[in-house]
Amino acid sequence: MGRRWLPLRLPFDGGEPRDLVPADWVAAAITRIVDDPRLHGRTYHLTAEHPTRVQDIRDVAVEELGIDGVELTGRVADPTPLERLFLDGLCDYWPYLGGDPVFDRRNTRAALPDLPPPRVDRACLRRLVRFAVVDGWGRDRRRPLRAAALDCGDYIERFFPEAVVRSPIARVGIEITLGFDVRGPGGGRWLCRLGGGRVLEVARDPAGRAEVEYRMSAPTFGAIVSGRETPQSAFVGRRIEIAGSIEKGLKLAVLFGQFVRDFPYPAATPPEDQHDTARG
Repeated sequence: MGRRWLPLRLPFDGGEPRDLVPADWVAAAITRIVDDPRLHGRTYHLTAEHPTRVQDIRDVAVEELGIDGVELTGRVADPTPLERLFLDGLCDYWPYLGGDPVFDRRNTRAALPDLPPPRVDRACLRRLVRFAVVDGWGRDRRRPLRAAALDCGDYIERFFPEAVVRSPIARVGIEITLGFDVRGPGGGRWLCRLGGGRVLEVARDPAGRAEVEYRMSAPTFGAIVSGRETPQSAFVGRRIEIAGSIEKGLKLAVLFGQFVRDFPYPAATPPEDQHDTARG
């Protein structure tokens, strides 16, 4: 049905206010205030007149992204590994989880009576999420990671199966069909069937089904297999997309993180990085 299952309980009751304002409005407000010397010498809070509820953010996100299983429970007891990963990512924001502070906006209203902050309601949130999806969440506009030209096929079809049998992955005994969709030079789409502590089959397959699929650019793939970036940080940084079972994908990412540390792929390390390592 084109939907995904993400079993994730969030530590909110839904009524918490989030102080969201569009970046272009902030830029316009700063420009107006800085450009008028009569407005200098005061404090201006460029904040929302009408904060956005967490419930609205959650509802729009699951609707637009086709996600089921995300719940607002107020408190998360005995978090799953997936929930712990999410909560760890929020550690810097714990002071704000109960709701954003209320700011005195009198100076801002007086200085910008004709420029009120746009309301970030459900309609606005839908536009933002739809734009983010079309824009690839900003991936295409980021400075690409340094990486040498990489033959992803050599890694997935030769190096990975040879190394798996000597890795912790073999001891765990995973049975799963994984997909790797790598975009860019040297990329492609592969299905890997794991079982009995080894890779049973690897095939280039543009349309086959995988229980878990990792999608990324060729530079991101090179950074991960060389050990220069962890799968977890790439996922949090939105440089990896996980399709299928997201929970299984994140659990496997922990194993893969250990795997690439133990078995880095030397062909993915740029020459300047190799030189720096030898010199250090």
